[in-house]
Amino acid sequence: MSSKFTGLYSKLYHLAQNLWWSWDPEATALFERLDPEVWEASSHSALAVLETLGEPGLEARISHLQLADEVNELSDRFRVSVEGVQSTARQIVDSPSIAYFCAEYGIHECLRIYAGGLGILAGDHCKSASDLGLSMVAVGILYREAYFTQLVDEEGIQRAYYRRDDLRRMGLVQVVDQSGSPEILSFPGPVGDVHFTLWRAEVGRVPLILLDTVIPPNPEKYQEYSSRLYGGDSETRIGQEMLLGIGGVRALRFLGYEPDLYHMNEGHSAFLSLELMREEIASGTDLNRAKEAVRKRCLFTTHTPVPAGHDRFEKETVENHLGWMRRALSMSTKEFLGLGRIDLQDDTETFCMTVLALKCSAKANGVSRLHGRVSREMWAEIWPSAETSEVPIGYVTNGVHVASWMSPEIAALLDDYMGSRWRYEPWEKEAWEDIDNIPDDVLWKLKLSLKERMSGEVFRHRLKRLVRLGRERDLEHLEPLDPGVLTIGFARRFATYKRGDLIFSDLSRAREILANPERPVQIIFAGK
Repeated sequence: MSSKFTGLYSKLYHLAQNLWWSWDPEATALFERLDPEVWEASSHSALAVLETLGEPGLEARISHLQLADEVNELSDRFRVSVEGVQSTARQIVDSPSIAYFCAEYGIHECLRIYAGGLGILAGDHCKSASDLGLSMVAVGILYREAYFTQLVDEEGIQRAYYRRDDLRRMGLVQVVDQSGSPEILSFPGPVGDVHFTLWRAEVGRVPLILLDTVIPPNPEKYQEYSSRLYGGDSETRIGQEMLLGIGGVRALRFLGYEPDLYHMNEGHSAFLSLELMREEIASGTDLNRAKEAVRKRCLFTTHTPVPAGHDRFEKETVENHLGWMRRALSMSTKEFLGLGRIDLQDDTETFCMTVLALKCSAKANGVSRLHGRVSREMWAEIWPSAETSEVPIGYVTNGVHVASWMSPEIAALLDDYMGSRWRYEPWEKEAWEDIDNIPDDVLWKLKLSLKERMSGEVFRHRLKRLVRLGRERDLEHLEPLDPGVLTIGFARRFATYKRGDLIFSDLSRAREILANPERPVQIIFAGK
């Protein structure tokens, strides 16, 4: 093998171990070209492609496809973007260090620890923090069976099944001791200690620490904490949230992190505030000062505008699982439960994770202007003396990580008319000054071609389903979507509070919209 190919496998393997490749279109295209079949079968895992080919096979493939120069250029760009070699990322020198907690992360489909929008947003936050050079560490749970995979049977019934992925192909590295054995941490549970190990994924510059209870010391109930996302009963749910909040803080301490701020992305991680209080009290601080110290360090984002989306636990469940924490904080049962209640005097009120997060955070926000207003109205009773407009819940409108959501074709079009600054500094207004230079007809033609591709993809999915169900007789009635028609998509979990049936709540209005020949509309429903 010539010197031109020396070290290409190690370069690509080093790159594949960091999920930065997942939002670089040239990187994903390269891994797909190396072995399209393995790429598709492995949910687009770069490591699966490399491990299947092996070093000799990879270098032969690179030689055959004449990709050596492309691999070297990609490796150099990765070093520039992530490893700080002549970094082009804007380093926020004076920014505080941030610990970001979330129950799910949608970084890429090969790392299946997410179910929907909350995880996608968390993944985009990690990617954007990496691009910005923010000092951030993310904390989550490693769901061994993830969220379920679905199959719709011949009667239209959804059947769920779970699978366990190869952790090596998900870009995860376990935290081990000097002998190579997994490091094991713990916190008290209802029937003995809950033990957990740590896994680490690299999301560009941001480390993602994932907690795992599927280990032999734990009874089956504890192992369920990191088995399935949004599965199990209320005892499993409170255990998962203890793992995320309490276990997450303990994991950070073990790894040497001392963040300035803790961001709770939704209420699932709110128990972290209790662990921070426990640390303060253990160091000699009294309870009131401990509460205030913790409050100054915590931020909270609420996402859900309907009551069913906020976790609540009965007082017996809370005492059974967190009685040890209550005693460590030297709080009475009523005082402790009051942290998660609106009415401190109502002994029948359940313990709400959102209430706990709101009471323990210096700042709280919804995810749009309207949602901020709705949230102020929802939780106004926590601040009975304040006018609704004065309730301390603001808003930060949800955004997306541009590089993850921009199609390669659109990105290339922007490069042609604007240069590449928008890729590296999308937050700068000046990077978008030339966007109006793109001719309307050029942009519209490209958008239609992308809609045609989407239409074809939907058609193929419908075709495959009919064939799988043995309904070939229905194929003659199968028509592709019209790319020239306004298309509305619903792609969410079909949990009741997601309101997937909202379009059917006013059928006369729906008919008026959908049956208008002058302004036709088509709707795509997809989800679990």
